[in-house]
Amino acid sequence: LYVRFACLRNPYDHRTLLNLAVVQCMLYNENYNAEKLLRRALAISPFDDRVIEIWKFLKERFPDRQLLYNPMSRVNLVKMDKNGKKRVVHGRPVSEHNSWAGWLFVDDDEFGVSKKFRRHASYWYNPADGAEQQDPPDFKQQWVIRKQRSLYQDQADGLQQFYDPLTSEYFQYHELTDTYS
Repeated sequence: LYVRFACLRNPYDHRTLLNLAVVQCMLYNENYNAEKLLRRALAISPFDDRVIEIWKFLKERFPDRQLLYNPMSRVNLVKMDKNGKKRVVHGRPVSEHNSWAGWLFVDDDEFGVSKKFRRHASYWYNPADGAEQQDPPDFKQQWVIRKQRSLYQDQADGLQQFYDPLTSEYFQYHELTDTYS
C-alpha cells in the first residue's frame, strides 16, 4: 500500500516503480502489472544498476507481449503478411519489411529472374548473398548473421546502431531485450 501511494505521489521515480514491480510480481503474482511497471522504470532510468539487475532477474517471468516498444523485429512476432513496401531489387518485384533482417519476399517473379524457381513463383530472396528459398528464413538467426557482418556505429540510450555494408542499411539492436529494429 505504501509503495502504491508513493507511485501516485511521484510517478517518475524509477526506484518507486521498481519496488512496486517487485511487490506486484513476488507478492501478488501480478506479472502483467509488474512488467508494465518494470518497463517504465527501465525507460526512465535504463542505466541504473539496480533496475538492470532486477530486470534480468524477473524478465523470464514475463511472456513475450506487446508492451515492449515493439521493434518490428520482435523475432517470435515477425509480421509475415508479406504486404511490405513494394520495390524492384535485382530485377525482381519484391516486398520488404524491416523486421525481415534484410530478406525480401518475391510474390510473383514475373520476369523469371530466379535460376532456382520457375517464372511467377513466390519465394524469399536475400540480396546480400543471393540466397533464394521457398520457406521463410529463421529471422532470429538471420539477425545474428546480419549483426556479425555489420559495422558498429554508435550506442545511445541502450540501443546499439549498426551499418550493414551489403545492404547499405542501418539497424539497431537493444541488448536488454535482445531485439532488433
